[in-house]
Amino acid sequence: MPAGASGIKVRRSFPTEAAASAWRRDTLAAAARGRRVLPADVTIRELADELVAGMCDGAIRNRSGEPYKPSVVASYTGSLERHVLPALGARRIGDVTRRDVQALVERLARAGSDPSTIRNALMPLRVLYRRALNGGDVDASPVAGIELPAVRGRRERYATAEEAHRLIAATPEQDRALWALAFYAGLRSGEIAALRWRDVDLAAGEAHVREAWCHKTKHAIAPKSPAAVRIVPIARALREALAAHHAIVDDPRDDALIVATRAGRPFDPSTVYGRADRAWTASGLQRITLHEARHTFASLMAAAGVPIEDLSEFMGHTSINVTVKRYRHLYPEARRNAARALDALLDRADTGGRISQLEGRA
Repeated sequence: MPAGASGIKVRRSFPTEAAASAWRRDTLAAAARGRRVLPADVTIRELADELVAGMCDGAIRNRSGEPYKPSVVASYTGSLERHVLPALGARRIGDVTRRDVQALVERLARAGSDPSTIRNALMPLRVLYRRALNGGDVDASPVAGIELPAVRGRRERYATAEEAHRLIAATPEQDRALWALAFYAGLRSGEIAALRWRDVDLAAGEAHVREAWCHKTKHAIAPKSPAAVRIVPIARALREALAAHHAIVDDPRDDALIVATRAGRPFDPSTVYGRADRAWTASGLQRITLHEARHTFASLMAAAGVPIEDLSEFMGHTSINVTVKRYRHLYPEARRNAARALDALLDRADTGGRISQLEGRA
């Protein structure tokens, strides 16, 4: 009853002791060569349990070789328990077909699940079968080639500079620094929740992002990527908001969280949104999310003429390509410069004059 590299104990029945011994010898030899050995009757649920356990203890990593973040593990676990395992958990790994997975997708769609929810539901199943493929346990993944509903990107909301000021001013005094960090520094919700007074230098005008808080798992985590560990400039409006907040907080020590509950814990987004929604409704202002406030920071920086390379660094993007894809439309001057450059090239070649002559002959 050997255990493969997966840690799953392999049990099989054989007609003779010689056959059992031969199988055991071949199985152990394969395991010694580093090949993961799974029994033919291992189920999706067993492999899902192995996957989640490996993600939690760091034994199983993502394609970049990094440990899975707690928020990702929580998301995968939820998708498995809610969607995948009820439909496929009892099935053997080699028996699940593309038709089975497609049926799951269509069942979720009929139930009214959002397209992005359906796509996310298949993510842990993709990882599970990718590992099975790499281990030689299956010849093909039933998740490959699945037809998924299109995800329609909703239009992102950007506040103007004047609107951002009004939105912040309308919120309760205790929350203004939080919203200012989103609007004027572009910090993610988890980054704001983990920011401490020692991380900001008002005199130098810098905020150091060193860690984040996972609202799902309630644990401190590393920032989203190595690029997310960064220094963000503090504009005057943010400096004033932080200074005002420092004067009213219960715990202004350097190691205290800037935005915290009365118990000194990271803020709860639903509570913050509840207070903001009530304040904005009373003031006749349109609701905005912290993520949209982060987008607003990008739009304000672009409008101020900040180069997109610098914006990419301040946003904590892994690559400038991410910034260009998401915010290139905020730089209309680049298009105007491109048109002027092409005009200059054509003028030097006297192309414009020749086109006029051709039009005259026509």
